[in-house]
Amino acid sequence: MPEPLFLQGTRGRLFCIHYPPSNKTPKAILVHVPAFAEEMNKSRRMVALQSHALADMDVAVLVLDLYGTGDSEGLLESASLEVWLDDIATAVEWVQSAYQAPVYLWGLRFGCALAVEFVSQHASMVQGLVFWQAQLSSKMMLTQFLRLRIASAMTSQANNGQPAETTKSLLNTLENGQLLEVGGYMLSPDLVRSLLTLDSMTADFESRKSVIWVDFGSKNAIATEPASSSQKLISKWQEKGHKVLWASVIGVRFWNTQEISLCPPLIEQTNQLLSQIL
Repeated sequence: MPEPLFLQGTRGRLFCIHYPPSNKTPKAILVHVPAFAEEMNKSRRMVALQSHALADMDVAVLVLDLYGTGDSEGLLESASLEVWLDDIATAVEWVQSAYQAPVYLWGLRFGCALAVEFVSQHASMVQGLVFWQAQLSSKMMLTQFLRLRIASAMTSQANNGQPAETTKSLLNTLENGQLLEVGGYMLSPDLVRSLLTLDSMTADFESRKSVIWVDFGSKNAIATEPASSSQKLISKWQEKGHKVLWASVIGVRFWNTQEISLCPPLIEQTNQLLSQIL
């Protein structure tokens, strides 16, 4: 059965859910690094189902709510890249104290970028990475997120004769030191500034890692190869000696649906790929 718990982070208590393995001695441990903002909430059911499936495979899982998100303490606008990397370290250290097994970071969407940054700084703590539809560009993530505000504000601004907001004008607001509310989430200049320093495309690791990378294909077809930007990074890692297993699935992109949605093929594909490296 999953076990809720709090870990003491550097800025406050961090809510986690621990999924013990069916065997007391796990083959591996996965620490889940969540997606950003509402994508995390929409994904909780899928993350839970995958965690149960992993536990049945004798893999322990710790699902982490980063500082200022979910049920962890703090406010999102008070978070930063540095704080979130410390949170991941806290989670990794906890699972290492609980089990003797290799640790993998399992990222979803922008959580993949955070996982890459962590491993680039702390290569010895982690054996590898698991990606679900990796969103490795912080600039693209923030641009897409800000578009939520632009879309919701279009009607009211047109009716009031106000000029339409743009991603550039919203980023200028943040650069001028003002907080910005987007879909119920409060962004701060410091948070955005720290996230924009991420550059996953240039990241490398001191020791060889195993990477499982699962993307979504189009609505009716499984992708036969990664997107060009992803392929560039995959090729770079493979040339450095890292093992990368890539695959795609067809299914609902559950992180951005209006209702809670599921994608069973993603779980099946993840289990299959993990079985090849464990």
